[in-house]
Amino acid sequence: MLKGGLRYIERFLGTITQSDNLETSLSGGLPKRFLYHRLFLRLSGTLTIAAAAATSVLDTAPASLIKDIKITANGKTVIKSIDGATLYKINAIKHATTHPLTAPGVTVGDHAFSCLISLDLVDLLGKVPLDTMFNSNGLSTLDLSVTWGDAEDLVVIGGATLTWGVTPTLSVTSVESFGDIDPKQQLILNTEYIAADSEVIASTDKHQITLATGNFFRTLILKTTDAGVPENDIINNITLKSGNEVFMNIPGIDLRDRNKSEFGLETMPAGFYVIDFAKYGSLADLLDATNMDSLKLELNVTKGAGETRVRVVAQEFIMPAVQAK
Repeated sequence: MLKGGLRYIERFLGTITQSDNLETSLSGGLPKRFLYHRLFLRLSGTLTIAAAAATSVLDTAPASLIKDIKITANGKTVIKSIDGATLYKINAIKHATTHPLTAPGVTVGDHAFSCLISLDLVDLLGKVPLDTMFNSNGLSTLDLSVTWGDAEDLVVIGGATLTWGVTPTLSVTSVESFGDIDPKQQLILNTEYIAADSEVIASTDKHQITLATGNFFRTLILKTTDAGVPENDIINNITLKSGNEVFMNIPGIDLRDRNKSEFGLETMPAGFYVIDFAKYGSLADLLDATNMDSLKLELNVTKGAGETRVRVVAQEFIMPAVQAK
């Protein structure tokens, strides 16, 4: 547990400028001293459409412009790695609210767009979320980088010509704690990453996805899409197992209904399924995969009309090493 006397600080850290289909980073990296709760990321820009109207706006645009948001410590340890569109919908589930989003239009002209995304470094749903704050004290480097798409990741182009009226930027604001921090204090490391992005080639009751083992799973979130559009009719049943031990065997529609109730949502985002191993926030309920030889999702799936995919986002806890007294 942390000592008392911690105080909040919220501060603007800078901006990251978009570059088509490239990776750009926050200049100077993230500050390395305090305890991070979360980063608020506000994306804004202007899309100019000429020649003809675009056909339609893509799902979750403009968050879809962000192909990957990554936090890397000491040049090698990836703390977070997830695309903007998926993270925006996960925010809606875990925060039980929809963050502000203004999508671009499709008519000829200039279209300002913006959205707010939260990159959570604490487990907001835990009993003691402060135990999962990210301690940046003592790190040699802490980098925030974004891999970008381009204007065609916002709208279906049709006969239009797309350019940036105002180049998109991502403004970064942190929520941190500082004060009575023991430099030897080790906290739970809360990581989040894309664990799998699997194409469904054909309808089957045994579509298998192998997951990495070695840590504790807090959540597994499945996102299903048909031709890039989230859909609810792809997963019929979800089984999670290690060898002969089955941890979950539940129809997809039942899990979505439970998610809606348990997270207090009016509407569950289309295509999303949350396997929550600690529904009451207790660390004792995490799925301990530290000594598992294997862990697999076995899905009963129906292939859609277009390219059908299942993306799996893993939230893992890495426990601190036991220190000698």
